[in-house]
Amino acid sequence: MTEKSNLLPRGVERGDACHQEVRGDCERAAAAEQGDGGGVANSNQEQTETSQKTKIESLQRKIDSTTANYTALRKRRNLDLEGFTHDIANVRRQLKSLERQVLKYAPADDHELNLLVLARETGEQVNKIADELQNMKTGCMGVVGVGA
Repeated sequence: MTEKSNLLPRGVERGDACHQEVRGDCERAAAAEQGDGGGVANSNQEQTETSQKTKIESLQRKIDSTTANYTALRKRRNLDLEGFTHDIANVRRQLKSLERQVLKYAPADDHELNLLVLARETGEQVNKIADELQNMKTGCMGVVGVGA
């Protein structure tokens, strides 16, 4: 038997008269099934199709919503970056302005620093001279006290 003959009922060969009868019976049964139960099958199929369509539509809405949210997020991120860039540029300008002002008055600050250093050195010299005077005075008192 060939593969096609395997599909036929047992004992029926291709081209056999019985085959034609069985085939006709099968066709009539299929037509009757569609006529009687076909309405139920079509109804189930329609329900399945409508439920699938609603699922597809809801998924499409979710995709559209997610895409819109992503686009809005990208816009906000770009605006934030633009704002940060603008803020950074403003801070740099303010820093440069502040640096110019510091450099403008820097010699006065150096002059004040020089005066402070000079005052400290002068104070150290005064302390040194005072210590030397004290030592001389102590030495003189010791000489005078020994001779008395």
